[in-house]
Amino acid sequence: MPVEFLIRDNQGTRDLPDAAESIRFARELIEQEGIVALLGPLFSTNSEQVGPVVTQLRRPMIPASSGQNVTTVGGKFVFLIVAPSSAQAATMAEFVTKEDELNMKTAAILLQTDDVYSANIAGAFEENLLKSGGEIVGNEVYQRGDRTFDAQLMNIKAAAPDALFISGFNPEAPLIMAQARGMGIESIFIGGDGWDEPEKLLGTLDDNAPLEGSYFIRDFSTESAEAAPFVQAYTAMFMMPPDGPAAWGYDAMSVLAIAMENAGTLEPDAVRDALANITDYQGASAIAGYDEDRTLLKALQFTQFVMGR
Repeated sequence: MPVEFLIRDNQGTRDLPDAAESIRFARELIEQEGIVALLGPLFSTNSEQVGPVVTQLRRPMIPASSGQNVTTVGGKFVFLIVAPSSAQAATMAEFVTKEDELNMKTAAILLQTDDVYSANIAGAFEENLLKSGGEIVGNEVYQRGDRTFDAQLMNIKAAAPDALFISGFNPEAPLIMAQARGMGIESIFIGGDGWDEPEKLLGTLDDNAPLEGSYFIRDFSTESAEAAPFVQAYTAMFMMPPDGPAAWGYDAMSVLAIAMENAGTLEPDAVRDALANITDYQGASAIAGYDEDRTLLKALQFTQFVMGR
């Protein structure tokens, strides 16, 4: 099916999300351009504000990089494309505490306090770690753009956690790891899918030794045989392997196209219902379907940085 894209750039970044501009563009695209559905905006801070608008105006929205709360806040026309924070947190907590995995008892959390995703997944990780029999021995925060973390890391060093969950993104995450190792902190570093830009993480430090042995969770792998067609096409086009955001964008457009075809009409309510009934999708990642809250049923896996890769 031919698809026409109408693109608006809110000029926002992860460091400076612009929810007001995102809302303005969403209204413009729906009310003036008459779009069928909206892909975006990026980042939970933006999409949680846009979600209620698209539900009020009855247009399906798939934000390609947003956490689980967007569907609750946004309403029934908002669909997740990334693995929900609750599932990531439960899987990470189990991975940390299970005897046949890391078999650790204590963890500390260092989260980016001015980001919705970071706060939500950190809270869910703490809740699930406690349920798994683990103990949180430290909770520290930082803000986007921070480059030194001495005070937080001194507290974490004193608590001596087995694992340190860094709930954030690049470039802060690798900087935290480097400074932690420099202070003698020996905890295993763990991250959510906010780390799923491995080439960027590996490009921040001159020496990636501090990342050695750390883990992050993801719902997409370049090693997956099922994802090979996407990985090969993306790599040929951009001369680099895809990361999580690239995979999420591809899957968002793909499931929307399938929903449009299955609906047999471009009437937004019908497309929304067809999205809710998507099952057994395989693209960059595998999607079993959506639950009643329009969050995904998705497999998760861990990637470990080994020898700087």
